[in-house]
Amino acid sequence: RFSPTMAPTAHPARARHRPPRCMPRLLRLLALCNGVEVTALQQAAGVTHARFAMGWTKVGSQSPPGTVHSRAMSPVPENCLAAAEGYRRVQRPISLCARLPGGEWPSDAAKSMLLKFGGAGTPKEEKEEMLRTLQELDPVARAEQLDAALRVLDGLAATNRWAMRRWPLRLPSKRVALGCYARLLDQMSAREPGSGGRMQEGGDSRRRRFLLALLRESVDTKGVYALEGQARQRQRRGVTMEEMLARTPADLETPTYEVLDSRPTWEVRKYDDFTVCSTDPTREVSADGMRVSAPSMGGAGAFQALAGYIFGSNERNEKMAMTTPVLSRTAADGGRKMSFVLPSRYWQITLGAPQASLADSEAPNGVADTQTDSMSEVDEGDRMLAKVPPAPKEASGVQLEDGGGGFLESSDVLAVVWFDGYAGKGDVDAQQRQLRALVDVDSEWEAVPDAQPTLMQYNDPFVLPWKRRNEVAIPVRKRQVVA
Repeated sequence: RFSPTMAPTAHPARARHRPPRCMPRLLRLLALCNGVEVTALQQAAGVTHARFAMGWTKVGSQSPPGTVHSRAMSPVPENCLAAAEGYRRVQRPISLCARLPGGEWPSDAAKSMLLKFGGAGTPKEEKEEMLRTLQELDPVARAEQLDAALRVLDGLAATNRWAMRRWPLRLPSKRVALGCYARLLDQMSAREPGSGGRMQEGGDSRRRRFLLALLRESVDTKGVYALEGQARQRQRRGVTMEEMLARTPADLETPTYEVLDSRPTWEVRKYDDFTVCSTDPTREVSADGMRVSAPSMGGAGAFQALAGYIFGSNERNEKMAMTTPVLSRTAADGGRKMSFVLPSRYWQITLGAPQASLADSEAPNGVADTQTDSMSEVDEGDRMLAKVPPAPKEASGVQLEDGGGGFLESSDVLAVVWFDGYAGKGDVDAQQRQLRALVDVDSEWEAVPDAQPTLMQYNDPFVLPWKRRNEVAIPVRKRQVVA
């Protein structure tokens, strides 16, 4: 046994005895638990082969502004009690956004960022400020910062198998905390991302987005260990429709529907009509369009065009509220289509006319004659509610469509299956096959022949996979009984 107050000269025989190889780590744990300075403990125990260093400074001492403390040891106090009473640990004030002279982001700064986000004791306000600083960086600088953090995690995964284990209790270890990040990244990368023109990129760009999503989620979580535990718990239990409804953003409008029939893993809904703006998901990002935070992401060009229309890039310069879900389906001509749902105040007018005929007015004065006649029957109160959506700008590639943009073309009754994750193409195809198989053997419902399925995604790409709501829908009808 070792006493931290024992001096080597008091027991010469023990001083000559080489301590076991695990002594440095035991001393560090003892120091963390008791507030004793590690260097003094090493000197008292005769340990000279320790491979770690901790920065300490006297209480009340001041450093010049902007000083970056090195990892070298401060002078060793005369005894351990002085270390405990007169010394405190120094936090290295490396800026989140400070490059090294060679232009590379320092690994220590990246590690400090990860530990700050993943620490259970870091105040939420501090995490929010760090996240805001990171998001305000230009895309290249943000990518370099995230790459530095990924290099730290990759190095840990390759060299420290103990840190990559999930321990039953939260340990006061930085390596264990970083291991939580590494395991979550591996779990997210193992599930194929992307479908419907979203999240289709791979490699480092995809991992950066995963890491940024983890950092964003860490703001509202008591540490990365708790975040990993939350993910494991949600994966163990089955996903119910009640939980899916809880994952839907509460402040966003969604199309209205009535549940006609329920099954354990799917249900049948009758949708009311709604209006969408649609475009080709394979279009390129435009230099003249609104800024996109991830221009290399699959479907970024379509998102840019649709979000630009919603946020005021239309003939009336009218800004609208965001809605959910994003619809992805195969169009009648065989091409793909991505659609955003318009706010509900635009659902009460049947467009009918070509998009160029939509007038640049809030009242239906400039609409085709058939629409004007129908609107003349609406009283003044409803006239303000039932507005014609603003026409898209010429050459924007955006089209306005009712009927959900073909979503309700075959039938307004749809069978819907729900699932989580990033809605990768493999996942979507598997869910579609499973849903068709369930409908085929159902005694009350049957699929509409030759009807196309629709993917519905309710969350933005930065929501973690175990918190996402995705659905695949196929048109159905009452099963016809042959006499």
